Amino acid sequence: MASTRPGKLFRIIFYILVAIVISVIGKNIYTKQMQIRHLKKESAALDKKISNIKDRIRSIKRDISMAKDPNYIKHKAKDEYLMLDKDESVIIFHDN
Repeated sequence: MASTRPGKLFRIIFYILVAIVISVIGKNIYTKQMQIRHLKKESAALDKKISNIKDRIRSIKRDISMAKDPNYIKHKAKDEYLMLDKDESVIIFHDN
């Protein structure tokens, strides 16, 4: 009976060590999964920012190309600054 006790004690210690190792590995896996989840969210947010910046760049390029057109400049000057062409005139009506 004395010879079976060390074997039983060894098995108990072995199972405890296995349980500890499994729990440490499980915790590491969970931590890595949480990091991956966080990085995926961060990546999605950065992808959205990149997309918005690319849209803004396209808009600015379009504005630049339109600004090179003399007719566009003339149209903007008339609309925003109420400028007249040399063959145009303004009629002002006064309310009495």
